[in-house]
Amino acid sequence: MIKYDLGRTLSEIAREVDLSKATVRRALITLEQLGYMRSEGRLFTLTPDILRIARACLTCNAISDIIQ
Repeated sequence: MIKYDLGRTLSEIAREVDLSKATVRRALITLEQLGYMRSEGRLFTLTPDILRIARACLTCNAISDIIQ
């Protein structure tokens, strides 16, 4: 059975990344304003736009660049 992740609360995210809730809240607000996060009530979820950040990270450290 596939478990569908409905999101995480601020407290859950802060605990997972080992940062204060205030710090995480500021980061989540910024990510939401940029379109990378969505909040519904107390839950935060990633949007598909987060893949742009992931792609940028992957392309800037291409394995061929690391090997050379």
